Amino acid sequence: MVTGDYDMPKHAVIIAGGEGTRLRPLTYEIPKPLIPVKGKPIVEYMVRDLAKNGVNEVVLAIGYKADMIMDYFKDGAGYGIKISYSVENEIMGTGGAAKKAIEEHFIKKMHGRDDGAELGDFLVVNGDNLYDINLKAMYRLHKAENAVVTILVKEVNDVTGYGVVTLEGNVIRKFVEKPDPEKAESHMINAGVYMLSAKALDMMPKRKKFSMEREFFQEIVDNEKMCAYVTDGQWFPADTLDRYEKAIMGWKPPST
Repeated sequence: MVTGDYDMPKHAVIIAGGEGTRLRPLTYEIPKPLIPVKGKPIVEYMVRDLAKNGVNEVVLAIGYKADMIMDYFKDGAGYGIKISYSVENEIMGTGGAAKKAIEEHFIKKMHGRDDGAELGDFLVVNGDNLYDINLKAMYRLHKAENAVVTILVKEVNDVTGYGVVTLEGNVIRKFVEKPDPEKAESHMINAGVYMLSAKALDMMPKRKKFSMEREFFQEIVDNEKMCAYVTDGQWFPADTLDRYEKAIMGWKPPST
């Protein structure tokens, strides 16, 4: 059991800019972040969970039908958290979108301050998953292990379409994005919630467009410490019609 008292990161990014092509025809009229499950948009569950766990500000990295998303969430006052927006005018990939949001909304705020404030750790969450996990326990692990990156990991029967991790204790020794299922070395998959240190931002590729999963995580594994927080709690991806249907049937909204 990991112990220790750590404040949660105060800043988070939700990556929610994709067109949701695998959810068509639903996404012809509704952006993926606003598709409902049990009466609420997918991303609303994330926003409320971040607020409940003490995050002060979340940036929604959006692109497709951005105006609809901004009209729904506005400034976040109704959710007990400040919401800002990073709008992509071109597809930048998961890593590029996260980096743009962090630099524009968090890093720039640090410049010119005279109180010694630093960015510290931050959260990045994929906007097409539903989860019910103990974020504070995940952060305790991240700090106790002194990890550069810690990701949420879930064991599944079928790894098709997921990033697969190989573990040694809490430490990730290998990360392979969407391998051939028959050649996958484990059934532990990336579940799309990331705790990142400020050092991780420095290690991101300098280019504007890149994939967090394909072009960044293995570099962390090779050169620094990347850890896994393994969950057996609720986790439903909702990025395809089949998975969305399973999420509707299986998701039990956590009590607030």
